[in-house]
Amino acid sequence: MDMNNLIQQMQKMQGSVKQAQEELTQLEVEGKAGAAGIEVSVTITGEREVTKVNISDDAFKEGLEVVQDLVKGAINNGLKEIAAAGREKMGGIGLPNNIDMLKNMFNK
Repeated sequence: MDMNNLIQQMQKMQGSVKQAQEELTQLEVEGKAGAAGIEVSVTITGEREVTKVNISDDAFKEGLEVVQDLVKGAINNGLKEIAAAGREKMGGIGLPNNIDMLKNMFNK
């Protein structure tokens, strides 16, 4: 493989990674927990910042421990969604194939 071609591919990949990272910082997801009117939802950005918390009035009737568990669950669900979006976005760049190509090139 031509070294100039390899450098161009790496620069293109770097640009794709940067663009994906920028898109992820703009992402907002809603994590939810609870059921039957006893619900908590949180809005989390791609930078993993909680920007909004909604707790149903009925959740407070269940007690502090229930509310705490619901808040924790909603945050964890939102963070999982952010992580999944990151994997999906970065997976579309094709990093594993390019890394394998480099390993094969230098292990000859």
